[in-house]
Amino acid sequence: MTDASSSTPLSTAAPAVASPTTFAIADVKTLILLLASPDAPTCVTALDALTRLAETATRNRVQLLNAGVLTPLLGLAASKDASVKKAAAACLAATTEIGDIHPEMRRKDLLERIISLLATDEAPEVQDEAAFAAANLAKDFSNKTTIRNLGGMKALIRLLESPDPDVKKNSALALSILLEDFTNRTELRYLSGVVPLLEVLSSEFQEIQENALLCLIHAAGDYNNRIEIRQCNGIKRLIGMLSLDTPDLHHLVLTCLANCLEESETASMFPDIDGIGPVMRHVQGEGVKAKRNAAIVLARVARTERNQNLLREAGAVTALTTCLSHADASVASSACIGVSALARSEMNQLEFLKQGVPETLVRLMAGEDQSVCRQAALAFSVLCLNAKVRSKIKLSDSLVAIVKLLQSDDAQTIINAAECVSNIADDTDNQAVLSRDFKLDGIGKLVHLIVSKDVEVARAAAYALSAAAPHEPNSIEACERGAIEALLTVSADSSNKAAKFAKDALDKLLNYS
Repeated sequence: MTDASSSTPLSTAAPAVASPTTFAIADVKTLILLLASPDAPTCVTALDALTRLAETATRNRVQLLNAGVLTPLLGLAASKDASVKKAAAACLAATTEIGDIHPEMRRKDLLERIISLLATDEAPEVQDEAAFAAANLAKDFSNKTTIRNLGGMKALIRLLESPDPDVKKNSALALSILLEDFTNRTELRYLSGVVPLLEVLSSEFQEIQENALLCLIHAAGDYNNRIEIRQCNGIKRLIGMLSLDTPDLHHLVLTCLANCLEESETASMFPDIDGIGPVMRHVQGEGVKAKRNAAIVLARVARTERNQNLLREAGAVTALTTCLSHADASVASSACIGVSALARSEMNQLEFLKQGVPETLVRLMAGEDQSVCRQAALAFSVLCLNAKVRSKIKLSDSLVAIVKLLQSDDAQTIINAAECVSNIADDTDNQAVLSRDFKLDGIGKLVHLIVSKDVEVARAAAYALSAAAPHEPNSIEACERGAIEALLTVSADSSNKAAKFAKDALDKLLNYS
């Protein structure tokens, strides 16, 4: 199987030979003029030379498009001569392989011609090149819509059943790019495209499987597509792929499963179709991308108390704890997400406590990677819902990290840190941790955040301040820092979603100060 998703680079654009006449290629304009020849062999020779020139470098492709090569190519792509049509299709595919879309590539007549070449009665070589050209053109947002409206998705879905592996490969490639668009995901379902994609997963060629997985990853971003994937036995197919000797695909399979597990019924049935074991093997494995994505899968599976218990029994608590200390930040971040999900169960909270996870999370919160800090703060806040965890943590070390995160530029990190404060302050003895004695200025930072333009940040800060207020030094300091004025401003704005929390915090401040 040839690699139809990439061009073959040439060091030079060698002169082409046509029978019965031999001629040298002087420049691009000469080549384009030759496309008007009534002699089919001459046209094929010129087309082949243009194709090889286009494959050599991006600048050559731009030069050809600037020179108006598309107009004669579109005419030749409709030729009744099979060799001319095939050569024209190849030239179109090579010329349109550009990262930054050229204005010529938005021509409607180009899109119409490419889609016509996807017809089931065309030669496989033509379909292959047309599908690759469609993939190139679909990189443009507006082209995604036009291709759908012109029936391009329907044509590509049909070609998934082609016996030619290159046609399948590039059809799936084009669909994977088209499915970046949300409306196209709905269109895929209307065109009954989910089942053909699932069938393609059994291909003997890894490139085809990879493109199909990319399609399904995007498709599963749509709620109804997730249901259809489950109903078409797609979850079992994906789980089965985790045991195949295709390690380069496993991280994609896990990403697809994670997306599908956003649907509650899929998450509920996952243990019953033997999904936990294969995922656990990847959490415990060596592949970084697979390990990272497997941790996300575990987090999605842990939607029910039953699943949380099953995951604990399968060793998920220990596996995620180990992943927290992984050298790769993305693995540590994903492990934090897994901990957050599993720690919704009281028994799991205590298991994480036994394994020293709170201390590990504090260390991660004090790090430099923003994603790790954000997710570690979330996991820590969930663990702090448990009174036994709160009684065991080292408050001074924890608060240094938490107060640092309250100054983050990332809104979600601030929210997670504020929730840590709220949960810690559930214990009366802990309410003193933000007082002036600790010299962390945590109260001052919460007061500053109350007037944040981000409603969720303001709400989380108000709630944290409310939780800390019963400790008199906290409420006094908050008042001195201007909390009353800030809370009055927020609570008086009925359109502000944080108003209720601000009013509650204000009431507590006035009661305890």
